[in-house]
Amino acid sequence: MRLQHIIRTSGAVAALGFVLALPASAPATTGFPRPTTYRTTPERACHYEWATVSYPPGQSGPRRRKIADPGAPGLTAVALSSHVIRVNWTLTDLPAACKVAYLLMSVGRYPDRAKTKEWLPTTTQVLTHGRLKGSARITYASFFAPPDVALASAFAAKGARSHVVAVLIRR
Repeated sequence: MRLQHIIRTSGAVAALGFVLALPASAPATTGFPRPTTYRTTPERACHYEWATVSYPPGQSGPRRRKIADPGAPGLTAVALSSHVIRVNWTLTDLPAACKVAYLLMSVGRYPDRAKTKEWLPTTTQVLTHGRLKGSARITYASFFAPPDVALASAFAAKGARSHVVAVLIRR
């Protein structure tokens, strides 16, 4: 899902605060098909779309603005143990308008549709610090079945988001 609305404030604080306010393991219904691959490659281009812009009181500007979304990250995931996963990510060098500031990554067990539709991920935010590759170690709760899927999306400093990519976790 792409970002559709931007609230223009003093930088990325509003978007970052929203992401940090999300619980680490909130149940949700899966809205994505089960991945079939162990690797994705990073997108090599920005995506542009028109967004509706809201301004704080006393400020004004155009109601619609073209924004740059970063390309999706490349992703692989390897189980280090039954509940500890190393998620490796790669990015491409993109124009300043859509440079990636951080990634939002999740690992979880894809639900068995016959039993439940709930997706109970463990999610973490990873700052890129300008790097084009790196990894994150994510520990999944031991009282759940071991995770089998990793997801990630890239965020620009002003909150624009790439689409979500998903891979199977290699064991």
